[in-house]
Amino acid sequence: MYSFEGDFRSSPNVSLGGRSGTDRLTKANLLQKAHEERQKREEARQRLRAAIILQSSVRSFLQRQKVKNFLRGKFEEKKKIGQNLVELTRLLCYFYDEKKVSDLNNLTWLLQQIFKFTPDWTTQCSDFLRKQILVKTCRALQTIPPTHMATPLRAIEVLTQAKYWGDDYITMWGLLVNNGFFTSMLRVFDVKVPHDLEPSSGHNPHLVLANSLLQLLRLPMTLHEASNPEFQIDSEISDIFEKFFTDMLSHRMNQQIYDFLLPSLRDMEIINIVSLNHLERKILTGNTGIKPNISLLASLVKLLDGKLEQLVNPTTILTIVDWLVPTLPRVASDDAESDDDDYVEIVQPETEIETSLIVGDCRSFLNSENFIKFCTRCLDERDVSLLGGITFHLLVNMKMQIHTNRWGGLYSVFCMGIYGGENYDRVGPLP
Repeated sequence: MYSFEGDFRSSPNVSLGGRSGTDRLTKANLLQKAHEERQKREEARQRLRAAIILQSSVRSFLQRQKVKNFLRGKFEEKKKIGQNLVELTRLLCYFYDEKKVSDLNNLTWLLQQIFKFTPDWTTQCSDFLRKQILVKTCRALQTIPPTHMATPLRAIEVLTQAKYWGDDYITMWGLLVNNGFFTSMLRVFDVKVPHDLEPSSGHNPHLVLANSLLQLLRLPMTLHEASNPEFQIDSEISDIFEKFFTDMLSHRMNQQIYDFLLPSLRDMEIINIVSLNHLERKILTGNTGIKPNISLLASLVKLLDGKLEQLVNPTTILTIVDWLVPTLPRVASDDAESDDDDYVEIVQPETEIETSLIVGDCRSFLNSENFIKFCTRCLDERDVSLLGGITFHLLVNMKMQIHTNRWGGLYSVFCMGIYGGENYDRVGPLP
């Protein structure tokens, strides 16, 4: 119990080697600990920076809303006392929010006032403010109720006249198109023109409205006629063509677009060799923002039906068709005796018109005597390769019957090597 050595108190044991072996840091542990501490400090800095950015964004948003509300009240005051339209335009461009019904009403009121003094307003107002008003008017057509569309449509018709813009005419249209002009016009067609309307003679209020919309829709597609008589397009007109193909022709198909809008555009010859050459160059360079889809193929088929004799270059048409024809799906009516597993079902929830009808019209056009004669009237080596690709898809992938289609005989000609033995490898034999 007690020590008999004379030491009734125990002294602490001190290790002469320093800390114990379990707490001793090696070089690897020291580096790992330093790395973890640096990470913690970096995470703390990032959290602080994120908090500062969020707080700054919230304060900026609240301040902007406060200023906009102040200017909105100022606009209402000046509107009552009849201040000049240029000042009202400047105020509206600053606080305008397309999601607010009150701002849409203010835009409509301002446009109605501009109609009364259009020459003076266009002279006194800067080009920047006029473009901003047109952009806001164009975008308003995508959200405004159908009963309030008359004023914005009239504004686009009046304020886009060439006499008010001079050298900035093409730039103005390019800005409108890039801000959804074609999308807005499609919505106007959808809500203002009956779906069962047919292009016919006789006085019909809906037909008169539709023809006015078509004339407005045609304006940006004919800019090259006045600016470049030699059919050479600049970048702005090139962007307009691309937006036409993506926003207009690649849109979902309904009965109204398919049976009225596209035939009407065909009669107006809105598709010409200039726009087709632009699409061909985009396809060949791979620099196109247009995605191949069956709606675009069906639209081009509608627009080119009966107009092929006006085109002088079959290579352009073959390039476009060869690019789009793989989007043609097989439908159940293609071959009643085939197994169901052979069919590729394309689900298109937004398409209001049956896919089988679109596919049938595309196949009828591609298999027509006029189209075959147009494509084979002047063939070079590249044309043969394109025709071979189109034929292979129609006969092999879509399994069209050879004896009932003109492409069957054409395919046999390619495989026999009449146009050159080297083309046989590109086309390939039928399975």
